Order: sequence, then C-alpha cells, then structure tokens
Amino acid sequence: MTRNFSLKRLVLIVCSSLALAFSQWSGEIVTKKEFTYGKYTARIKTNSQSGTISAFFLWSNDSTEWREIDFEVLGIRKRELQTNLITGPKTKRVTSEAWYNIGVDIHSGYHEYSLEWTPQYIAWIFDGKEKRRLTTEATQFQGRKLDVHFNFWPWDIDWSGPFDPGSLPLYMYVSHFDFQAYTPGKGINGSDFTPDWSDSFSDSSLDTTVWRKADWGTPGFGLTAPFHPNNILLKEGTLVLCISQANSSPKTIAVPLDPKDPGPSTPVSAKVLKARFSKDSKDGLRFNPSRGLGYFRNGHFVDISGKILD
Repeated sequence: MTRNFSLKRLVLIVCSSLALAFSQWSGEIVTKKEFTYGKYTARIKTNSQSGTISAFFLWSNDSTEWREIDFEVLGIRKRELQTNLITGPKTKRVTSEAWYNIGVDIHSGYHEYSLEWTPQYIAWIFDGKEKRRLTTEATQFQGRKLDVHFNFWPWDIDWSGPFDPGSLPLYMYVSHFDFQAYTPGKGINGSDFTPDWSDSFSDSSLDTTVWRKADWGTPGFGLTAPFHPNNILLKEGTLVLCISQANSSPKTIAVPLDPKDPGPSTPVSAKVLKARFSKDSKDGLRFNPSRGLGYFRNGHFVDISGKILD
C-alpha cells in the first residue's frame, strides 16, 4: 500500500518505530501453494482496536512486478470496509483503494469475505453482496499465480489511527477458508466455480503441509513488530492471529464462536465437536453443520428436542 506523507511525518514515524524496536509481535499465515483463477472465501472476525489492520489478500511472489488483491479492515473504521488492488513494478506500485460503508459494526461478529478472480474481472464480495468489480485491471493478473494471506498487525499513522501497546494482547479470528476453482459453466448448478479445497482449522495445530507461519517484518512497523510464528494459534476450531508484546504470546484465549461456520466437509467426531463448542455457555445455543442446532450440557451435545447426540 502506498501512502503520501510529509517529510516531518516520515521522520516522526521512523523515530517512533526505533523507540518501539522489537516490542511487539504480530501474526500472519500464507499458503505454500500458489493459486490461479477462482473464488476465495473466508469467515473472519476483525479487531476493533485503533491502530490495527486485519487483512485477507492474494499476493504474487514475483520478484519485479507487484500483484495484490486486498481486503483490509481497520480497527478505527467501525462500519467501513477497504478494498485494494495493487499493480505495477515493485519499485513504483499503483494502488486503487476504495472504501465502502457496510451499515453495521464490522467488528461485532464474523463476516464472509470473498474474492472472485477470473480472466474477465476481479470482484470483492462482503456477506454475499458484491461491493466492487474491476474488469480492465484483470488483464494485468493473467498468467499469474498468487499466495493466500491472512495477517493482523499494528501501525500508528493517520490511516490506521493511533496504536496503544497497552491494549495488548489483541486478536483476529478466522473460522473457515475455502477455495473454489474457476470452471466456467461447469460449477454447482451451472456456476463458474467448483469446490476445490477448504480448511476449517479444526485440528489441534496448523496444517503445515498447506500453510506456513510468517517470520518477517510487518508492512507498518516492519521489524519493530514482526510477524512471529508463536502468534499463530488454533483454538476451538478457529485460526487466531495475535498482536502481543514480544516474547509474550498468549496461550489461553476465549474464542468467539461463529454460528455460520460451515465446519469441516466430513462429519466431525464427538471429541472435535466438544473442542469447537464451549461448555455450558451462557447463551447455550450452538450450531454445527453435522449436528444442527443444539446445546452443550453436562459434557454432552444435545439437540433442540433434548436428544443426546454423543
């Protein structure tokens, strides 16, 4: 992302960053596999703290040309969603940021974020509603292969708002991700997309055959708040990305559950189910695609009729 700063502002940022050197850790994961045309969908709960950026994006690992398709959600923007397309050479990036008022508090719960990338267009979709579509620019992505990224990081500038280290630790949550390959007219019900791969993060640890944990500098504070592998956690069937004080990665986290989480593509065991749903929660009602609506009571999952399912 490209920003315009005065020299005075830039000096202040550099000095501030040096003063905070290595004081925070951030979190990012990226696919080991590169992808081409398709639909990329994730269910994400972003963070509302000022100075934080929750991001889901596709990025080219090309050494000379920059190609990136972004969702970025700023903690300071409660009802706004930012999309961005970045092209051009790496020495002179061209950005095309656009903001959308979604009418609700974007941080209050999980939302569905989808990126459709085809030879004809690139589209950004939020909770099933298309917010932006670019056609001419799609030609600049032909023949490219892109990584999938999720990251959560701090910055202290006008764009992101002031960052308060005293608010740490902070979290971003991803309950599900899936990729549908671009298959024109051959998808489900004649659509252009066919389910290919998904991850519901239901294992006890990240699948390192698919994902890698970032260990480099962040876009904002760089090496003063680097991405650190310890700040990637899997809890209760949810990917958790953290911003924390350095050398102080959180271990115990209360994970907000996603009632619309599609869950794994195959039925889950009672053991996994119990890990996904909190015991005797105050609101009680939970949803799982293989079990339906029900309650977790006295160590058992019970459907709404009172039948014990495990």
